[in-house]
Parts: sequence; structure tokens; C-alpha cells
Amino acid sequence: MIYEHAYLRVAADDQTTFEQAAPKAREILLSAQGCREVLISKSVDDPDLYLLRVGWDTIEDHLERFPASTQGAALGDLIGGFFTEAPAVTHFEDRDLSA
Repeated sequence: MIYEHAYLRVAADDQTTFEQAAPKAREILLSAQGCREVLISKSVDDPDLYLLRVGWDTIEDHLERFPASTQGAALGDLIGGFFTEAPAVTHFEDRDLSA
């Protein structure tokens, strides 16, 4: 599994509405091919920052299949307008190096 970490900046005036949209965003993502888990959380250090953490079967599920899918379009329509800047996205492998 690959974990996508997307750092989302949302203006203070839009945060309540964004948080109300978060459960629907989760549903949309979970219906996408290769998506296995979704977590959306708010930073305790930075009031305008959210973390979207998505578990994908493969990086291709995220970078190739999802953007071209109906779910990709629906997610963009639902939450894309909330961001004050482009999300910073990083992918991590599901492997514990400390074990």
C-alpha cells in the first residue's frame, strides 16, 4: 500500500463548510479504485492546515486512475474551491523501517 499525504490550506472563513464536506469527500475517495482508507484531520499547530491521508493499493491508482475518474472530478468539485493554495502532496510506502 502507498500512503498519500496531502497538506490542505483552508481559510478560516471556509473551515466550517470544509469540515462539513469532509465526510462526503471521504465517501467519494473510498469509492475510487484502489482506495482503502481515508483520514482527514486538522493541525493543532497551524489553524489553517489539514492533512488528507489516503491509503492506495498502488501509486498508479492515485496518480493515473483517480484523476481521470468520476470520483476525481467529484472530489475536486466538492472541496477543490476551499484551498488557498495548491495542496502539497507526498507519497509514503507502507514499510516500517524501525521494525
